[in-house]
Amino acid sequence: MFGKLIPIFVILLLDICLVSAKELLVVTVATKETDGFRRFMNSAKKYDLPVLVVGMGEEWDGGDVARFAGGGHKLNLLKDALAKYADREDLVLLYTDSYDVVFTNGTTDIMIKYDNFNARVVFSAEGFCWPDHTLSKEYPTVGATEKRFLNSGGYIGVAKDIVEILNHRKVDNRDDDQLYFTKIFLDKALRLKWDIRLDTKSLIFQNLNGALGEVMLKFKGDRSFMYNVKTRQVSSLVHGNGPIKPEFNRIANYLADGWTKSSGCLSCNKNVLSLADTKLPDYPNVMIAIFVESSVPFIEEFFEKVYRMNYPTSNIDLFIHNSILIFFFSFIFFFPLFSFSLYFLFPFIFFFPLFSFPFSKRNEFLFSS
Repeated sequence: MFGKLIPIFVILLLDICLVSAKELLVVTVATKETDGFRRFMNSAKKYDLPVLVVGMGEEWDGGDVARFAGGGHKLNLLKDALAKYADREDLVLLYTDSYDVVFTNGTTDIMIKYDNFNARVVFSAEGFCWPDHTLSKEYPTVGATEKRFLNSGGYIGVAKDIVEILNHRKVDNRDDDQLYFTKIFLDKALRLKWDIRLDTKSLIFQNLNGALGEVMLKFKGDRSFMYNVKTRQVSSLVHGNGPIKPEFNRIANYLADGWTKSSGCLSCNKNVLSLADTKLPDYPNVMIAIFVESSVPFIEEFFEKVYRMNYPTSNIDLFIHNSILIFFFSFIFFFPLFSFSLYFLFPFIFFFPLFSFPFSKRNEFLFSS
């Protein structure tokens, strides 16, 4: 029996040695230290991933990439920062966006998956052909459960190849970075030259735009992770690309073991301000912003909990943004139940003419102490 186990042990040991033969460096571009950036860095730190941040403090000149094509500035920043790795065959670079990305695993997991691709460079994939949908017909076909189109928010490869790809041609700051990589991938000669593949099954990169119905949060002991029910895979990082930032921000609260079955909300205990030795008049002012963007149950019970919070009301500002018509009437009928207390707790100002509501899709309130 032991004789049969020895070859298996040798194979496993060989796999570990092969994975550790190359060094992994995470690279990202960020010009401002936003909450999303700090969330990204915290997840990288949790999994001991080394991160090179490019562009911090510089003025962004790549356009509004959240809504339009653009992002060429990102490529130009990377060209300069990664030039020193142009000859490195022993270094693997993993580029990822940062403001809307969370890591869910570390170096070993990433490198094993990368090695299994048998490719020099691997780009993340999504279900939309952006920014030029007319190029969709030029893409190779993939399986029914796979994603067909390149997404430039994440890629991994040998440093030498990544640097060559970045320097393939000149790019203006306002050019689109995804279109730049797309044209390289669709050029068969270049695709073969750099041995480029797409992560069509989201093994390393899970892009969420257009895929929210295909993934689910799972919890096991002291771990939380995202599971793709279509591909039956657990990715190494999650990217809230495109116009799904509110959903991603909600999901990200649980990722990187932010909440687990065994310990509850671990992230709730981070960056906590102790008020144990602070007198009530010196408590910090708190702005509570509540965004009601979709129809949800128990809205009255939710606001009752807000009303019953144990915090000095003189130090609370409450902002409510409501997108659901029927909830406006809930507010109208709910608040008078506590009219004396609420008006005392939160003397309020309406930021819009009340009578204009029937003609408006959204409404906002500010209750200020």
